[in-house]
Amino acid sequence: MHDEKRYFLKNSSLYEEMQKSKLSYCCYDKENYDGHFDIVVEDYSMITPNILRNYFNKKNSGDNVIIRVITDEHIDANERKYDSSGKLNLQNLKMFPFKHFLFEKNDVLKCLDDNNFNEELIKEKTQKIESIKNIIKDNDKFIRLNKLNKIKQEPYKLKNKELKEELSVIKNEIKDLSKQFSKLIMNYGKEVLRSHWSGKTIETGHFDMTKGSLSEGLVIMIMMLVSKYAKSGNWASYTFRDDMESGALLQLCDTALKYEETKGNNVFAYLTQIASNKFTAILNSEKTQRKIKSKLMQQAGYDATYNEQIDFEMKVKAEELGLIDDNEIEDDEIEDDEIEDDVIQD
Repeated sequence: MHDEKRYFLKNSSLYEEMQKSKLSYCCYDKENYDGHFDIVVEDYSMITPNILRNYFNKKNSGDNVIIRVITDEHIDANERKYDSSGKLNLQNLKMFPFKHFLFEKNDVLKCLDDNNFNEELIKEKTQKIESIKNIIKDNDKFIRLNKLNKIKQEPYKLKNKELKEELSVIKNEIKDLSKQFSKLIMNYGKEVLRSHWSGKTIETGHFDMTKGSLSEGLVIMIMMLVSKYAKSGNWASYTFRDDMESGALLQLCDTALKYEETKGNNVFAYLTQIASNKFTAILNSEKTQRKIKSKLMQQAGYDATYNEQIDFEMKVKAEELGLIDDNEIEDDEIEDDEIEDDVIQD
């Protein structure tokens, strides 16, 4: 008897299907163009001379380069909704809007050789950004591996917050240094693709937020990911696991394409984190409902549940032994007005 064939999710396959799904929302303006891109930047000002020179210095880099620029300039005015910080609200869009531009190698190298664009200084600041990102990752990894409580996490989180602010400052400095180059190089760029756009060509097309869908391959992979995740030891024993799975599937189908390539290429981690957050949210909701139900029963004269009694005894014992501080004990009490609100909503 042959063993059942097992299938494994690969990050590369997820990334490929995600890009295929994103391209279904796009309009092309180049014959035989498959929609690929070589470089992705978060806005025009991040098209630095260093990025393009490094790309063409690589072997077999080709005679041109295609850059994906994350930009919302082509989004219809009626769909432009911003949050309090001034950032575009993408609730109505399935993904971040973008454009693809093609640059010929000869044009780029001529532009670089004929001008001085502070490449050494930009390189220095770029290396500093990578160093800071590594420190942030190390701090997050230390917190996760050592399972630090909220109080012990505070110094690391405070440090990461300071480092992220420093990252923002350095990025703005790079943008200022490459501003001249960014404006100049765009004169040589030809737009070959635009997201959320319908029509035979970009010039004759129009904004369309209804075009496109998740590819069949990505949907199957998402279903497989959620199913495998639900069977892990953390969640397998819960009676409401089906609710967790359906909630995670809905959330992933709605937010999967909002993955930002500028932040990295680990699509698997991104999708898994969304599923994990949804599973945890449903678990917390169920816990809250159970606590409310338990308190209502206690008010009616019944004893606390067995699990609540055990939890309380363990917390008291741990406090007596000095294993936890008073500040670390979470207040699980449910207020009366919270019970009333929940009953009204039901």
